[in-house]
Amino acid sequence: MFRILILAGAALALSAGAALSADMMQIKTEAEFRKVIADKKLDWKTGYVMFHADGSISGTWKGRKLAGTWNWVGNTYCRTMTADGGNAQYDCRTVTVKGNIATITRKAGKGKPYNVTIMEK
Repeated sequence: MFRILILAGAALALSAGAALSADMMQIKTEAEFRKVIADKKLDWKTGYVMFHADGSISGTWKGRKLAGTWNWVGNTYCRTMTADGGNAQYDCRTVTVKGNIATITRKAGKGKPYNVTIMEK
């Protein structure tokens, strides 16, 4: 009986996890990225960034000016970006959205994720 309860509990936990992730959307195409992310302010605690429809990037990070470009490759956006004109940093990243929170994961989905709030312009 105890074993059945453990299995039932595990099944319930798995189904609850699936229900929580059902309203999450992974951005898989450039069209989705443009619809959900482009030309919107992405806010985080130390600044913001905007991925403009023309392929440019602007924003601030810890008081430093961000600038760069982005393009779509496979199921990731790839960007080259500088802070205050420093060394350009290139990386491709995945995006998952739930409500107005976007989770961006570095290194094409294999790196460290971080959350931003999607704001209107």
